Amino acid sequence: MTSSKILSLIAGSLLASVAQAQLVVANDQSSTATIWHIDVTTGAATALYSGTTAEAKAWGMAYDASTNTLYWNNGGNLYSSPYQNPLVPTLLGALTYNNASVNYVSLSFANGKLYGTRNIATEAVYEIDVTTRVGTLLYAYPTTFDFGGLEHDASTGILYGLTDAAAAPLVRGLYSIDTVAQTTTFIAPYPAGETDIDALAVANGLAYYVSDGPNTTQANFYIFDVATGLQVGTVPSPFTGSGTFSAATWIGGGGPAAPTNYCTGGTTTNGCVASISASANPSVAAANACNITVTNVEGQKSGLIFYSITGQSSAPWNATSFLCVKAPTQRTGTQTSGGTTNACDGTLTLDWNAFQAANPTALGNPWSAGDVVQVQAWFRDPPAGKATNLSDAVEMTYVP
Repeated sequence: MTSSKILSLIAGSLLASVAQAQLVVANDQSSTATIWHIDVTTGAATALYSGTTAEAKAWGMAYDASTNTLYWNNGGNLYSSPYQNPLVPTLLGALTYNNASVNYVSLSFANGKLYGTRNIATEAVYEIDVTTRVGTLLYAYPTTFDFGGLEHDASTGILYGLTDAAAAPLVRGLYSIDTVAQTTTFIAPYPAGETDIDALAVANGLAYYVSDGPNTTQANFYIFDVATGLQVGTVPSPFTGSGTFSAATWIGGGGPAAPTNYCTGGTTTNGCVASISASANPSVAAANACNITVTNVEGQKSGLIFYSITGQSSAPWNATSFLCVKAPTQRTGTQTSGGTTNACDGTLTLDWNAFQAANPTALGNPWSAGDVVQVQAWFRDPPAGKATNLSDAVEMTYVP
């Protein structure tokens, strides 16, 4: 087996465990530049915003999961947008330090603050007040470093930097940065032959090295395992032109819990206990499929899937089943379960994204990251109490 195949297998096993994987990247290439969302599992890139002016040409980038806000800068100007597709850039204003305009080459977000690095004047990690955009110097690291990438791993809180330069015997690569102890610790090198990588995203123990060149000369971004310092995979670059700077961040931190079942499904006349499941948490940007499936339904019965946004419940419905969602509720379309009469092989399904897109005024719309929804199924069962029965329920959390 070739080394590249081994790396692909290792990366696949690591990335498969990452929920709602979302890497956002950009560069400041001339002419039209684009801010991209990349699915790191498939490598598919989706354009979030394109333009020829400064708001499309990011130098640094960071994400605040608590408010679903994407921040980025072009030189000394800070922009933001709710994380969605498309992005809607807002110019927040000038970044300053000591009452003067300042250009940051990288950004990160943690604990309600932005953080940035500079490659001129006082090279350091700065803490930036999001409201005033005023910077405070935290750690002036040795000037032999050139940290062009910066990111906190939301799962650990550790700050990492990516540097194009380091004084011997140190080498260019990934370092952890402790702004309290005023120290840096080497983690991993650059891949062989690479000398200029200007952006970094870190999540769930993986570091993503994001270069600024066109994909004709720098075809891939690199994935490193922070624990071992080894390269474990690549992600295709969507950049079509050469930039001086690139930017990257991880959207969603460590990701919310997977869809979770709760409550108890009723036992039907023929002994069926309907069970509901969701393929994934729904995405505000519809970045992934979200399919609801209800199995073990009475065959050849009409039914529907309904949902709530006000929380879980467990109110008796009939002798064996419970209403598991709180009012008010939203019904989806009536459907037939299929299968065999008097058997438990019926199924109800719902393409969640398609329903929400087709019903923009439905309960919960428009959705935001972090919104929680409870989903349950109802179907006919004439001999049962209320002539109906209910499945158990599943709770989902919206991701960006």
